[in-house]
Amino acid sequence: MLQTAWQKKKSVLWICLSLVATELGISLTQLALGTVILAKVGQRASLTDLLGSILFFTIALFLLYGGKGYLESNAMFGQVMVRQALLNALNRKASTTSLPNAKNPDSLKKKQKALQAVAGNNEPTEHIWITLTGLLINGIGFLCYLAVLLRLN
Repeated sequence: MLQTAWQKKKSVLWICLSLVATELGISLTQLALGTVILAKVGQRASLTDLLGSILFFTIALFLLYGGKGYLESNAMFGQVMVRQALLNALNRKASTTSLPNAKNPDSLKKKQKALQAVAGNNEPTEHIWITLTGLLINGIGFLCYLAVLLRLN
């Protein structure tokens, strides 16, 4: 999938990486929100200063969630193009295979399974993107939280 995306539609990879960055931004902003607000309350900061901090984090989360929605809605177009390239490759392989393979029941089952895997938006080829994005988010998020924990006394 990654190789096909790199060859046919590189923007899919950049959108997935942008989704990862946006998700991490949301997580880190939510993490910082509580600590900053509690620090302001602990310092007995003025009400305007406290409201300014709350407004800043609200706007940041609003923008991050909006960016996430925009990226998720635009990611599908490129992912469908990658899936179409895979479908074209499957059809090309099926139409250029030798006659004994074309009539072999085992080959026909494999062909049907492959075609089913790329048949729609809820098939495994689309869920690969969700899984890869989730793995990157969780891996990098774990490293970020680990870095935060290492800084604690």
